[in-house]
Amino acid sequence: MNIKIHNVFNFMSGQFRILGENKAAIKFMLRNFNVCWKKRCRSPALHLSRNEWMAGLPHRLAGFLRQALVSPKCRHKRDEGGSAIERRAAAGPWARLNLMLVWVFLLACAGGTGAGAETPGWTAKSLVKGKGNRVEVRNKDLMVDFGEPVAWTICNIRYQDCEIVGEHGYQGTVVNVRLKEAGAKKAGWIGTGHGLEQIKSFAALVNQSNQVLAAGAEYRGGTVAIRKESNIGPFDLVSETLFSATGDHFVERHQYKVLEDLGERFNHLYAFMHCHNNKLTHWLALLGEGKEEQGEAVKDDNANSLKKDIKAIVFYGPEIQKGVVYVYPEVYEGCSKPSKNFIWDRPKDNKLYFCPEIKRRGYKAGDSFEYAVAVIPFSAGSEDWKTKGRELAGKTYF
Repeated sequence: MNIKIHNVFNFMSGQFRILGENKAAIKFMLRNFNVCWKKRCRSPALHLSRNEWMAGLPHRLAGFLRQALVSPKCRHKRDEGGSAIERRAAAGPWARLNLMLVWVFLLACAGGTGAGAETPGWTAKSLVKGKGNRVEVRNKDLMVDFGEPVAWTICNIRYQDCEIVGEHGYQGTVVNVRLKEAGAKKAGWIGTGHGLEQIKSFAALVNQSNQVLAAGAEYRGGTVAIRKESNIGPFDLVSETLFSATGDHFVERHQYKVLEDLGERFNHLYAFMHCHNNKLTHWLALLGEGKEEQGEAVKDDNANSLKKDIKAIVFYGPEIQKGVVYVYPEVYEGCSKPSKNFIWDRPKDNKLYFCPEIKRRGYKAGDSFEYAVAVIPFSAGSEDWKTKGRELAGKTYF
């Protein structure tokens, strides 16, 4: 339930007059729990996120309940009249039963019900896989890993152990330039697995604390941020991937600083690229102002589709019953060549590109700009995936 715990307890504190003599004891427990919560909020030395603190909530509640119902020497400091009350002596059997039921209710309020109430929690782990070092971020449903050989960009996105995005190509940002760069794997491209991206720094922040990414290191927390600083030819890039406290999505944010005259060699850049599992065949684009467009990528014929400015797009695979939603903070203006937001229907994947309009904006050396996208995987049946996608696209992520 989306209710702050101390607000719930403050509200319930005023509802206990029917419990007669046990009122002061209950108020004592409410105040005690509030003090515990506020200490957690004020104590940076604890290094506990809200999710970590909530994970120990059932134990704390059980302790407070045991203290009230079992120990005859637990006393409330002062009641409203200033006298001391021995809680167990003051409480008859029915009052104690009522008190127990109250705590069951409060525990339900604090923890919610069903799988969605579980503490999301992220684990960030450094490991060696395939051709080089990786950092993997995961929780019970979602896994995203980043690879050093591809300039610390995303390699895979898996949801409920099903591939959403895979290593069928490169993700992240690339820049296209007119002059062939020495050493480039492919003429005209700088960045990700194409080469020439110069990494200045790479870090994993768990609960906003920078962690040492030694081989085999593993960290847990309520939030994780993967941060990279690099150069991609005409631009310096700060790339952040932010894993939310809710545990159900992450945000990619790319900040660019112009280093040179963009009229000299710059053609265009792809701000975001995602190589989807080829089983994600159906898509629904939300263009803004209630307009939509939909289609399928099933021919594997290397054709491009969509080619429009969008607010969000939903991909779905009927066979795997999984999908993913991409949501921008606004309808970004795309470059008409090559094709704004477009889907490349390749034999090995269905790749989504976003090419923003850069040249006509008149950026000069020293100017900065940024783009962001929220990535939300989901499960749904073939009959309701569009409804689910629209619902997720309508939420706030920025």
